[in-house]
Amino acid sequence: MRQLSDFQWKHRVVASEWPADKQAQRELLQLLTRLSEDLKERKLYFFFFSGELGYELSLYLKENQPPSFEPILNKKLEEALHNQRKQHHTVLIGLDGGRKQVYDSFNLEAIVADIERMPMRRAELK
Repeated sequence: MRQLSDFQWKHRVVASEWPADKQAQRELLQLLTRLSEDLKERKLYFFFFSGELGYELSLYLKENQPPSFEPILNKKLEEALHNQRKQHHTVLIGLDGGRKQVYDSFNLEAIVADIERMPMRRAELK
């Protein structure tokens, strides 16, 4: 059974709302696909929520496979991510498992910029 702590020291987690608009969904998926190698290198793992449903976006696939969505089956993990998000649209959880930043909207550029400023990220680059 997966817990939020399963990602600790392995992945940074981003939890966000999945856009309701179909065009916005396509654009987001294209962006994440295009940047998947950069996102993997930053150890990012994504969870998106649509209403009461949560989905895990896996960028960690074999080469030449697009990201895939899997329903979050572990209710504790889903509840933990919902609790982290609270009233915010997007939350970034660091490698240490702590909430690092909250965002009013999904802004991948801001998320990556915040990660690049983190001391652990700087240590990874050395």
